[in-house]
Amino acid sequence: MKRRKLFIGLIICAMVLYQHALCSAYTIKSSAASGIEKEELPYETCMKKYKEWVSKASDWKSSDGSYHYPVTDHDKEWDEMDTWEEKYTACQIPEEIMKKLDTDKLLKLVLEFPMLDEIMFTDSYFEWITKFCAPHFNGMHELINRPDFYETVLAYYEKLKIPLHRKVHLEKFLPKNPTTEDYLSIPESESEKSRKDLHFANTVNFCMTVVGGMTDGVDKNMLKKAKKVFATKLLEIEVSEHRNNILTREDVQNADWMDQAVTGIDKVTVYAQSRAAGPKTRSGGSVRYTPAKNPQKVSDSKKDWVLDHFKGWDLSTGKQVVRILGGTTGYNCHNYAWLYFDDKYKDKYWKKGTIESVADSYMNDGAYGSSDKATSSYQIGSNGNVHSVVVVKNKITYRTSTGEVKTDVLVKSKWGPSGALVEHPLGLMPSNYLNDAYSYYC
Repeated sequence: MKRRKLFIGLIICAMVLYQHALCSAYTIKSSAASGIEKEELPYETCMKKYKEWVSKASDWKSSDGSYHYPVTDHDKEWDEMDTWEEKYTACQIPEEIMKKLDTDKLLKLVLEFPMLDEIMFTDSYFEWITKFCAPHFNGMHELINRPDFYETVLAYYEKLKIPLHRKVHLEKFLPKNPTTEDYLSIPESESEKSRKDLHFANTVNFCMTVVGGMTDGVDKNMLKKAKKVFATKLLEIEVSEHRNNILTREDVQNADWMDQAVTGIDKVTVYAQSRAAGPKTRSGGSVRYTPAKNPQKVSDSKKDWVLDHFKGWDLSTGKQVVRILGGTTGYNCHNYAWLYFDDKYKDKYWKKGTIESVADSYMNDGAYGSSDKATSSYQIGSNGNVHSVVVVKNKITYRTSTGEVKTDVLVKSKWGPSGALVEHPLGLMPSNYLNDAYSYYC
């Protein structure tokens, strides 16, 4: 079945500044270098394991001489791949092509990466680019290690125009309270129209993250230009149809605020202007918490994207095992999971803000029991700061879109600060959430 990529909305683009692009004072390149081992890289390991999906250089060339991914989520072969490792392997760029590409052409090819959509389902675009995508995708690894990486992205972003209108409004095809079937019945032609909108949103998220991370070792003139481009694009986003009502023109024009933004000073300080009071751990430890400001409902198009890309059927009932439970832009997965059973702080803070880290707060608190298996007692799951879930059912058996039968834990989790709240088997979610094993807490 032909896959559909749906519009997530330019509303997300402005939120990148607060929730993603400013997450570290380290540059993209320095962070990536520190996170990737000198020994065999993960993408090299996968290419050996899934040899059948490694493509030839001849498969990449189009009739006009340009290069394209030989298999994407629009091809039936994509549906035959059951794991994210196989999909990444199918997208690895042959070395002989990589060597021919200048950095500008490589950047454009990376921005067409079929798995780039998953950047949306993370609390940190910066971490996804450097710690997940670069080790697993050779195109990203090569790109961020090119000497003219920053210069190329800055030039590309400067020329990028922010459109005032999206190409399609999927809401008009849905009833007031849409079901899973309603989302999946949206006309294919309308879904196709939204591809460029989604690609544009991903491009802005990537470019803003890179430009916002220009600090260490960057030429002063380039940094000065980056500040100007950064501010200009924020203003373009702010006047677009899809602004998220968090930024104001005064925010963007404030010189001190702009300096903080571009030099990567603590994103919580930039976002909330001061570290707000928040929930505490069971033993009274502090939790890095940012209160929500003007939360919006998750768009129908983003919910539809989830249902179209993650499918499975309960063997006992025949029903879809992936369900949309709603969600707003006001909270993230850690807030949802770790405050779910918290009688003391739930009413005041649950689904009303984002929790920045659980590894150095809840998970290391000492007052929470832990297990490597989900049980009726251990119902909060986390794999470090990447993702957190709430256990719904300890065991569910389902059939995947490739026909494979799997048994897994049924959970519900928030897919990124701007993403939907979803009920799903643990193995049916964005690949960056699955990179590490989950532990369960009570």
